[in-house]
Amino acid sequence: FLANSRLGVMQIVCPPQADFTDENLQNWVSKNIGELRLGYEKEFNKDWFISADLSGRFGSNSYSSFQGMLSLEYLF
Repeated sequence: FLANSRLGVMQIVCPPQADFTDENLQNWVSKNIGELRLGYEKEFNKDWFISADLSGRFGSNSYSSFQGMLSLEYLF
């Protein structure tokens, strides 16, 4: 596995031969990376929508990353 981290983005690249049915690999992934997401969407009428999304990632070596998005949509 290759881990690449830059501001707000954690990327883990796995080799093509990685076997995700391997119990040791599943244990490693679950111990080292976790993500929590929360989202909300509201329709005001047939034309206006608002949505929000918050997410956080946590990992070993004190890694953490947080993101948020707010969207207002008008259909015409």
